[in-house]
This record gives sequence, structure tokens and C-alpha cells, in this order.
Amino acid sequence: MASALISGFSAAAVNNGADAADSYFTAFPQSMMVFTGMAVLGVILAALMFRFSTRRPPELREVK
Repeated sequence: MASALISGFSAAAVNNGADAADSYFTAFPQSMMVFTGMAVLGVILAALMFRFSTRRPPELREVK
């Protein structure tokens, strides 16, 4: 998946006038932003899943 992202961003950079070496230097950070976004989303989803999957302790009531 990483090589497909880099290739896609590299092709876009070449279409914008970059040469072969510069296209990879511009494509790599753009593709890493995709992975960073996926990682952040995964952490948020994991936190939400943990938050709503744990049981709450029963409410304490005063015994009369």
C-alpha cells in the first residue's frame, strides 16, 4: 500500500513539473501523512471502543 501511495503522489508531482528525484522527495511526506491520519484515527477509535466497552461499577446506595 505504501508503494502505491508513493507512486501515485510521485506521478502527480511529475505532472506538476518535478523531475524524477524530486517527485519522490515530495511524494514520501504526502504518503506518510495518509498513514499518520490512519494511525490517529485508529487510536481514537480504540479509545472510544475501550470507553464504551468497560462496565461501570454499580451505584452505591445508602442502606437504612
